[in-house]
Amino acid sequence: MELLSLPDARLSLEFTAEEMPSVMWGLRSAARRFGWPVRLTTKQATTHQDVRIGRARFILMTDDGDPALLSTSGEGDALLRGVMAAHEPPGADDLPKRNAGR
Repeated sequence: MELLSLPDARLSLEFTAEEMPSVMWGLRSAARRFGWPVRLTTKQATTHQDVRIGRARFILMTDDGDPALLSTSGEGDALLRGVMAAHEPPGADDLPKRNAGR
């Protein structure tokens, strides 16, 4: 899973098809943290799917078989950052120290 900056200042979350359920869960989780409705809707367009959750709209495309979720607003950018934050492993400084206090 990778979050990329696009030329139009929006973000694109690129992931594998196997990660799709995790990404959708992450979108709902991030929307809930913002206090937005968590109902996710999709509508098929000719070349992509239109995905909406809370106040955010995304374009879901597949490139070489792997999906990409492109934000269309600042709200969408915030949700994609929330998805990434939920999936990143903790930093080394966040890990408990072994044998602490010995």
